[in-house]
Amino acid sequence: MNWTHDGRLFHRTDHAPPYGKTSMRFNKPIFNKLQSSYEDVEFELDVFRQAEHHKDSLVIFAGGDGASIMRMEWSIARNADKYLRQTPILIPVRGDHPHGTHHINHACWRLWYPFLQPLLKAMDYVYQQPDFGVKESKHFEFATNICMRAVAEFVDEVAHGAAPVGYDQPAQFMAIAERNIDAAYCVHFLYDYAFLYHQIRRSIRVGDHARIDLCWREALTTFHTREANKTQYSPMTIMHIYRSQALCDPLRELHNNMRCLALSSHPDSMVGWDMPIEKQNFCIRQDVHPPNEENITNYVAGLSFTSKVSDGLRDVWRHNRAAYKPRETKEVSMDVDKIKLWLYSTLIYEEGQNGPLSCTLWEKFTTPSTRCRILQSSANHQTPWTKMHVCMFPTAPGAEGYQDFIRRHLGTHVTW
Repeated sequence: MNWTHDGRLFHRTDHAPPYGKTSMRFNKPIFNKLQSSYEDVEFELDVFRQAEHHKDSLVIFAGGDGASIMRMEWSIARNADKYLRQTPILIPVRGDHPHGTHHINHACWRLWYPFLQPLLKAMDYVYQQPDFGVKESKHFEFATNICMRAVAEFVDEVAHGAAPVGYDQPAQFMAIAERNIDAAYCVHFLYDYAFLYHQIRRSIRVGDHARIDLCWREALTTFHTREANKTQYSPMTIMHIYRSQALCDPLRELHNNMRCLALSSHPDSMVGWDMPIEKQNFCIRQDVHPPNEENITNYVAGLSFTSKVSDGLRDVWRHNRAAYKPRETKEVSMDVDKIKLWLYSTLIYEEGQNGPLSCTLWEKFTTPSTRCRILQSSANHQTPWTKMHVCMFPTAPGAEGYQDFIRRHLGTHVTW
């Protein structure tokens, strides 16, 4: 919120990758094997572990998307002797971006769509739907950022200097906002969804493993809700956090230092382990025609050389990245202003009202109300943050709390 007040919500850092650009070596492609079956994934792991440049290693870290990691976790649980008691031992590394960040945004979007819908309508956004696929993810990330900036600026304009507590006391700030259901929606949207997503994206860019893990811990509460329905990402989050705590040095230090990969030596250029293979797949689709096995094999065989040449040319061509980066950012102020205007007209200045208010904006914003004006419904309904709390701390007889869920999952996966 302080960044919002200072106009720096989307500012970039000058944090360069501490070990420079990650060196990539492209292996021979494996055809007709995906991540849809344990047999395929275990076949691919055998290829990795027996490869010439890995077979004498003590340990290999294997990254991938959610399905790959899920099957690796179960393979280790079913055959710990093979994967943990024979070298090279296997340590899965979940892809934080783009797959991980997509699923966080996807889960939060599903849970928070009733709040988002009127905001999207206010700015006439093209994509107004409660669910979306991976290929559409960028459009909804863009919408999330616009809504985040608009709601954050609105709350700041209403609260800064008027709220009895500052932004550095978020629990107290949110408790006061909860006097009014609409104020609670705005503040909880920022703290439970938008800022969570924004923080993990920023943390990945600089390779901040501690903050990335903190974001995954917080995301578990959303994953576990019925609306988000992230039945695979909840268990994978548990295993990831467990492993980050259970590893001993020097493996833990190695794991943390390699948590994100650097696509270049520029600041804010780090990504998840799932990004390089996505970029390789994109290049193959763009460059290989016809895309048969022979052509793909020949293309990949040269990537270890051609990718370095491409990176070198890019560094010469775009050496002043910091200068042109702001010009590439799409201007969204008009969309932000449309949402803020709608929020002011809906929550502060009631229809037909003329003249100044008889109280401060903050007092008007937090005045208790029996009706939710954003959702056009009664204030007495189950909110997203309530759903998150209930799924973690259920009160129904026989319902499984989050601690029991974690113990049960670790009991089935940590078999060694």
